[in-house]
Amino acid sequence: MAQNAVTRLPERILSKTADVRLLGDVLKEFNPDDFAKANTKYRKPSYQRGLNKSTEWNQSLVRSVLEGKAIGGVVMSKWEKAELNEKGEPIYTKYFNIEDGGTRLGALKKFHDGKFTTKYGDIENEEVKKVFNDYRVAVELLEKTTPTTRDSIYFKELCTNFSLLQEGTPLTASDRYAAWAADTEFKFDGSPIVNFTIEQVDTDNIYEGCFG
Repeated sequence: MAQNAVTRLPERILSKTADVRLLGDVLKEFNPDDFAKANTKYRKPSYQRGLNKSTEWNQSLVRSVLEGKAIGGVVMSKWEKAELNEKGEPIYTKYFNIEDGGTRLGALKKFHDGKFTTKYGDIENEEVKKVFNDYRVAVELLEKTTPTTRDSIYFKELCTNFSLLQEGTPLTASDRYAAWAADTEFKFDGSPIVNFTIEQVDTDNIYEGCFG
């Protein structure tokens, strides 16, 4: 009886560990809007284009935090980069990209920054602030299995991982293209059809007349 062919497991590019972080510590160093231009400890990658939820949805999420309910875990990737300062000396920066959970953290960031209130009050209420900031967030932390792995390979694997995380979840049009758009910083080629589409939209004003 013939044996079925078995495919060998691939070499792992990503290594995963479990972690817990205080919500207040994450949000005070989280910039969800500037993506690659952010210089905070917690950022959103170029392909993570979170949805804008309603105020009611945001308030419900904050109430869950204040009432001690579960809101789901967050997936982060760890990055370490070295850049030269004006003296030619290396400056090492460590930061974390939000791979999954960006929409939830974005909503919580708005409450943290005083953008809306709930039936329990706003962030200026000392009791509310303490309970909110001390909420423990479950984190799945992704990093390179081998530190010498090139950033471009790491970035591509994270793009693939992001696409798999979103299966079964409705994505915006920008989500669909951003996950496979070329990224020169990380030497990521992306998808030829996605890149061609973006190039056409960027260079031919006829599309702007049709679609805005």
